[in-house]
Amino acid sequence: MPINEPLNVPQIVSYINILFCVALFVAPIIAYFSLRRFRHFGWYYMLVTLILSAMITLGFSWFDDYTISLQLAYYGYDANQVNEFVNVAPENMEKVGMLLDCGHVDIKTGIVNLVIFGASIAYDFFLFVLFNVLYPMFRGDDITE
Repeated sequence: MPINEPLNVPQIVSYINILFCVALFVAPIIAYFSLRRFRHFGWYYMLVTLILSAMITLGFSWFDDYTISLQLAYYGYDANQVNEFVNVAPENMEKVGMLLDCGHVDIKTGIVNLVIFGASIAYDFFLFVLFNVLYPMFRGDDITE
């Protein structure tokens, strides 16, 4: 893509979705190194990463829902008009139809967000075990202290 060409809305949405995924992976690592000096580190780490994962997942689901209306507006769809498709270009009709089909929140969306949250909690626990048990064992440290 040339540098002078402006980004369109679907590209921006994709980049922001990638940032949410990166945040889900990086936040527990930052939390680990920030909290490891506390006495009850394990409990603090699990509580903080649980809250962080919940906030990032909620932000991701809100943004995912918001981007559907954002993309519909980008393609010219206006739900407040009598004929909603009057400003939609003919080449964008299929994209608008797909967005309208997936635009409603249903049980499938909730299950997907629940799976994302569960996977991020499993990832947080994996990092905790990796940094506290496996890594010291490979270094030769005594982990029973």
